[in-house]
Amino acid sequence: MHHGTYADLHHRGVGDIWTLTVEEYLAAPKRLVYRLYRNPLVFLGIGPGYIFLIAQRYLHEWEGKNERRSVVLPNLAILVIMVVASLTIGLRR
Repeated sequence: MHHGTYADLHHRGVGDIWTLTVEEYLAAPKRLVYRLYRNPLVFLGIGPGYIFLIAQRYLHEWEGKNERRSVVLPNLAILVIMVVASLTIGLRR
């Protein structure tokens, strides 16, 4: 769904990157928030880390069975990797 509406400002969909037209930007009350969001340091540095390491590790109330599985299974895999690594390599290293 996201890739089907990517960069189409007339048909914005689920998971889009927040993009405003010039008219929308000029009419927006929170221009500073938008400018910070679109800053390369935030957009390419802090943002992806937050999305992939924190936001997608938790279940949301709107998610269905397949979405729950796609969150729980990677979390379990990460946990297993951490436990196996700590048992084989040790916590000190």
